[in-house]
Amino acid sequence: MKKYILIILTGILLFSCKPEVKIDLTDRVEDKIDSLINLMTLEEKVALCHGNTNFTLPGVPRLGIPELTMGDGPHSIKFDFKKDSWEHADSKDSSTYLPCGVALGATWNPELAYEFGSVLGREARFRDKDVHLAPGINIIRRPLCGRNFEYLSEDPLVSEKLGVEYIKGVQKYDVASCVKHFIAYNDKRHPNVWMSERTLNEIYLPAFIGAIDEANAMLVMGSYNKYKGEYMSENSYMLQHVLKDKLKFKGAVISDWSAVHNTHEAVYNGLDIEMGTEGVGGFDNYYMADAFLKLAKEGHVAENLIDDKVRRVLRIYFKTRLKENRPKGEFITQRHFDFALKAAEEGIVLLKNDKNLLPIDFTKVTSIAVIGDNATAVHAEGGGSSGTKAYYEITPLDGIKNLLKGSSAKVSFAKGYKTKDGENEAKLMAEALKLASESDVVIYVGGLNHEFDAERQDKIDMILPYNQDRLINSLAEANKNMAVVMLSGSSFEMHKWLGNVSNLVLMAYSGMEGGNALANVLSGKVNPSGKLSYTLPLHFEDAPEYAFECYDEKRKTDYYKEGVFVGYRYYDTYGVNTQFDFGYGLSYTSFDIKNVQLSQTKMTSTEVMKLAVEVENTGKLEGMEVVQVYIGDVESSVKRPLKELMAFEKVKLKSGEKKTIEFAIELKDLQFFDELSKSWISEPGKFKIYVGNSVENILVEKEIELL
Repeated sequence: MKKYILIILTGILLFSCKPEVKIDLTDRVEDKIDSLINLMTLEEKVALCHGNTNFTLPGVPRLGIPELTMGDGPHSIKFDFKKDSWEHADSKDSSTYLPCGVALGATWNPELAYEFGSVLGREARFRDKDVHLAPGINIIRRPLCGRNFEYLSEDPLVSEKLGVEYIKGVQKYDVASCVKHFIAYNDKRHPNVWMSERTLNEIYLPAFIGAIDEANAMLVMGSYNKYKGEYMSENSYMLQHVLKDKLKFKGAVISDWSAVHNTHEAVYNGLDIEMGTEGVGGFDNYYMADAFLKLAKEGHVAENLIDDKVRRVLRIYFKTRLKENRPKGEFITQRHFDFALKAAEEGIVLLKNDKNLLPIDFTKVTSIAVIGDNATAVHAEGGGSSGTKAYYEITPLDGIKNLLKGSSAKVSFAKGYKTKDGENEAKLMAEALKLASESDVVIYVGGLNHEFDAERQDKIDMILPYNQDRLINSLAEANKNMAVVMLSGSSFEMHKWLGNVSNLVLMAYSGMEGGNALANVLSGKVNPSGKLSYTLPLHFEDAPEYAFECYDEKRKTDYYKEGVFVGYRYYDTYGVNTQFDFGYGLSYTSFDIKNVQLSQTKMTSTEVMKLAVEVENTGKLEGMEVVQVYIGDVESSVKRPLKELMAFEKVKLKSGEKKTIEFAIELKDLQFFDELSKSWISEPGKFKIYVGNSVENILVEKEIELL
């Protein structure tokens, strides 16, 4: 029998006698997969449907199929755990720590997202990982959601474009990308979510569709919440009907860790791999382990259903573990550190600069007061499953000192506010105010941390913690030359002090080079180019979730009553004032967006209209601008947002340089999802084209007509 197996597998697995044959997901590979399935026992098939350790699948050693190893993300390759516990396994697994998802979102740069994924793909290969559990492409819906920092944007187009390139970068290195969390995961209470089909298709599905259709993502992870009564990892409508049947997804659906609750529902409703289930007494007691095997042996599970799950898992194997000549990858290299700096710089957003204190000319400064806990705090290991062991992490204070190395300027630090029990708040504030009054320039670095931006808890409000409102106002009185830097992965209130400061810089958890990146922006060595990928509301009460009274505490159900009016689609359409709007971000130079030309003003359903936009750097410094194109239906049979992002492009220009960017307007850009026909439809009529550099700063308007 062993001889027979070796003959069958010759040329199929790692011991192939034809190493020059390249393995792809062709019909031939499908034939190989079928051959392997035919050789497997029922026990071996079921074993491929659940973890045999916290982060591996067992493979089929008898057939030469090794373990499949997974690594967490989404902005690093997480440290290793022991196989049967959550204890750290290896002290030599410190990795490149890139900026978090919302920082990547602020770059609005798909090319950079591709590089981002490439760094992670190379590090995953070097660490012998086959699956990278990222990116997170959920829509940022709730200002209070603890995991907003992991996601890219409140807008489906930004999430899709950046997510697609991220996945392509990872999978270029023969590492499977696992997109998450499918779907509508915005609340740590894990509620039962109800939304309309239009909302699902217009807002929450597009990023996942792009991940599957354009990037060929190999895995999709089910989220913890329920959707219309069924847990997402056991949801027949979303997993089987939408994902596998409608979207033709050929990869595997994997549960989030401990997100499975019932064997029958998981097996029959579309789940392929169960991972991380705790409290059941071991890996063989997972819902899709011995219980699944028992169902199958009793004849309650059709053979073709079992084989379909195994086939999806083996497709991942043939694109990763069983693929010949996989690249070796690289780990904690200077190339990766340089990219971490670049990504952090592009993700910093300048929100206010009224008196042009920024950039700071440090050659004219003799004393600098750096105040705020986030000036010295490190964030790599916080936040939950995305936490990582960074090879190093440059804090803002480190970065400022690095920038001024060799300078005679004196850099002093005061914490300023209380974050721990036992600290004296009054004393900390007094020390900070004294230092501020004695210094030429103050750099305040405050905001949130992973006590608030975290996987296992949502915020209870948007109030800035640690009594920072009072401290910022007091510092502004003590020294008018104050640069305010807020570090955060989600929204917070700033109306109590924003009018008293002349400038504001927003950065998220910006990775190992975050401090150097901030110093480069503050000094003008780097011109800021980040744009908000989510709206900053004035108060939580202004958010659509609150305005529409969506959450039913008694039923533990979140009714997405706002529908498609998520983020700026709500604030813009309903005329609700915000602190800073979607797409907003300043530069140290200036840009002019002009000479907007259409190839035609009327189009049929089969035509493609061209839109040309000229952008010019009218300032004195080189910089980058994001040209944003929005579309609005003048008259519709259903209520539609005033503006919806249709296209964007980031362009780098030298002083005085100009460039013409071309966009295409197609029928799909004018459509909406119809509830009755369950399909995308268009209605003839007039549409507005808005061109600008944020949803509120529209510089040119055009009108077109769909015939």
